[in-house]
Amino acid sequence: MSAPKRFIFASDNHGDMCDPNAIKALKYFMREFKPDVRIHGGDCFDLRCLRRGAGDDELHEDLGADIDAGCDFLRWFKPTHWLLGNHDARVIDCINSYNPVMRRLASQLWENEIKPAYGKAQVFPYDKRDGVLKMGTLSFIHGYSSGMYTARRIAEIYGNVVQGHCHCSDSFSIPGLNPRVGHISGCLCKLSMTYNRTHLNTLRQSNGFIYGWLGTTGLHRVFHAQEIENEWVFPTNFVTIRTDNEVSPPSKEFRNA
Repeated sequence: MSAPKRFIFASDNHGDMCDPNAIKALKYFMREFKPDVRIHGGDCFDLRCLRRGAGDDELHEDLGADIDAGCDFLRWFKPTHWLLGNHDARVIDCINSYNPVMRRLASQLWENEIKPAYGKAQVFPYDKRDGVLKMGTLSFIHGYSSGMYTARRIAEIYGNVVQGHCHCSDSFSIPGLNPRVGHISGCLCKLSMTYNRTHLNTLRQSNGFIYGWLGTTGLHRVFHAQEIENEWVFPTNFVTIRTDNEVSPPSKEFRNA
């Protein structure tokens, strides 16, 4: 039986709004963990000048630093899968715009800069149906809602699922013979943004990412890496054993997962 696949889910670096310390922690962990599956959970770029309700300062910002930072991250991370977030989808919206100039410029940006950066990654649209990556008994999405009860809501809708979007580390387990757990990943961007400086619910945000393994029999394990008081704590090696048969040794699938 083949060994389980290690995965990492990194999300919400937001281009030039990334948090340098969070990126540093992720890079260290990647060297140690050596994931087989690398999932970017979305919002690789911030693209604040394209958001609805953008202020004058945002509208006059140069996109260059934002695009360069996001592309640099993609080239380093080398995602196997990229779940477009609502910020990333702003480029797609421009490509589909009625404005011919906007369509042309956005298409050139995607083809000439963004596409070469993500390489061979499988790209998923920002869509509640088509934007779902399923791997065994675990699904991955960028996220289509936010709030205190989001982890419970996504577990009810998608089953065992991992998402980004909310910029906070959270989870909720729905009990049953086949429990469903919704996981929300912390973010890789700065916790204080100009546009959310007065939003009290953003005080629950935290830097972090999610990792674990996907077993060949459909089983999975999910772990949260989260920054707590300027320290990152996560196990880089873990072993599981079978307890249903005291005579047999641990299955190779679960040994040194």
